[in-house]
Amino acid sequence: MAKSVSDIQDGMRFKGAEDTITVTEGEGLRNLNNIYRRVAAILPWPELMQEDTALTTTAATRYTWPASPVFLDLRMVEIQDGDDNNFYKPFWPASDMNTLAAARRKLVQSVPDFYFRMTIGRVQKIELVPGPKYSSKTIRRTGIVEPAELKGADGETVFTQYIADDALEHTLAGFYQERDGFMDRAAANFRNAQEIWQKLFGKEIVPDELVRRIVPPP
Repeated sequence: MAKSVSDIQDGMRFKGAEDTITVTEGEGLRNLNNIYRRVAAILPWPELMQEDTALTTTAATRYTWPASPVFLDLRMVEIQDGDDNNFYKPFWPASDMNTLAAARRKLVQSVPDFYFRMTIGRVQKIELVPGPKYSSKTIRRTGIVEPAELKGADGETVFTQYIADDALEHTLAGFYQERDGFMDRAAANFRNAQEIWQKLFGKEIVPDELVRRIVPPP
């Protein structure tokens, strides 16, 4: 079950041995949201892994990128293969522009070689390269989405395990301790957060320096 911002504040104060810091409003809430988004973006949380099938192919090669969901980390784009029982097949961005240009000269395919994202007149687009052979085929996008902003004391995180919120509390406590010059105490809280993430996701996914990608050194 998710913890509320008020609960996280209580946990952060206990872990940081500091009773005066407030994260339910103002600058403290902005700091909490900043760290929360970074934690969400870096790790493969199942709570934030979403699949979207809003796009379908037409005779066109470029399509408007849906405004929702907002992916922090787009993990995979797939398309139904009309030449193979509509099984989903992945395709990826081109390695360089020369490769993309060469693929644009190819005939249409059931599964494109690449996709290319761009913005035209402030509208985000995705181009299928080469163009799709069939219309009405679903394009499936899968990735980590941006969590809703935490607003006020009653706002709740998306995490389904209390231990995940514990790691967020350790990280936030370490952030404030480091800001105030208590480097050893901050390091201890960062280690505790790191250990929790490694228990949840494994050491292969959570390197020892991960915490410094979430809270850069001062």
